[in-house]
Amino acid sequence: MIDPITALAFSVYENKGVYALLLGSGVSRAAYIPTGWEVTLDLIKRVAALEGVTGQPDWAKWYGDKYGAEANYSALLDQLASTPDERRSILHSYIEPTEEEIAEGRKVPTRAHHAIARLVRAGFIRVIITTNFDRLMENALREAGIEPTVIKSDDDLKGAVPLASALKLAVPPTTFVWLCGCMAITGGGMAVSSSWITTVTSASGPMT
Repeated sequence: MIDPITALAFSVYENKGVYALLLGSGVSRAAYIPTGWEVTLDLIKRVAALEGVTGQPDWAKWYGDKYGAEANYSALLDQLASTPDERRSILHSYIEPTEEEIAEGRKVPTRAHHAIARLVRAGFIRVIITTNFDRLMENALREAGIEPTVIKSDDDLKGAVPLASALKLAVPPTTFVWLCGCMAITGGGMAVSSSWITTVTSASGPMT
């Protein structure tokens, strides 16, 4: 049987521009961007430290026992920050690199981000959807000379060319969609409507 990855690569090559790419936290983990769960556990530890609690073997269990609820990224952030500005402030250190981190090659686009950018430049991928808050994929695209059409909120859709029409252009633009909005804009939370997500997937073809 042909390896599924080989079959997928063959299909992407033969169907140029048909596939949309869905990116999760794994693509940025190698850049030392923590996953949502890692951020959740660190926030729990910081809350516990303020209460004089340290050295728990299972921080998620401690949180559940203490507050009677499962550890949840969105719920925890909502309790710690009441406004988008406060959420941005909390998330900033997890997402945005310091000068020292940049010098060490941390929190900057990885080989995976650059490889995706090359696929985009070659026309194989036209739509990228991400659940991440970081800007690493967007930065990699720009480093490759690609200026994407960025959709980070429903408001961005008002001035954007309809996706179905854009994909029919002689040189279709690259559409980059933040499902949760970039951290700098929303500080977290769903930013793009589910109806538009459905439009993206139906207009662009398979997602992988």
